[in-house]
Amino acid sequence: MRSLLASGSLCLLLLACSAGTEVEAPDAEGAYAATTLTAVDATETIDVLADGGSLILTLHGNGTTTGRLFAPGAGEDGEDLDEDLAGTWSQTGEQVTFSQAADTFIRDATWTVDAVSLSTTYNSGNATVNAVLARQ
Repeated sequence: MRSLLASGSLCLLLLACSAGTEVEAPDAEGAYAATTLTAVDATETIDVLADGGSLILTLHGNGTTTGRLFAPGAGEDGEDLDEDLAGTWSQTGEQVTFSQAADTFIRDATWTVDAVSLSTTYNSGNATVNAVLARQ
């Protein structure tokens, strides 16, 4: 790899690839499941998946969503948070947004799609949620 970098071949290759060619963002349509779901505040980090939680989400081709967010003990007064993620989604470039009745970080965050995942880092002011959903 070092010899390739030193030879300048990589530079020519990169220039040839980038000259007038724009890479199109992958279509976000598909099924996803969380591989990372953490909430971080000033005093602790909560790993929702390690605590038995889950986040599954399907983005349908007609612009609708189905899915479920389950987070043990994360609801009001310490009860379990269990939300239906029915709603809609839209995509602009690599950015994906959601509109859902469920009042969760999912609808408030801007998500980024790539070939294998949807991800976000959402800061609510007093906590930061990190989520990575792998394409199934």
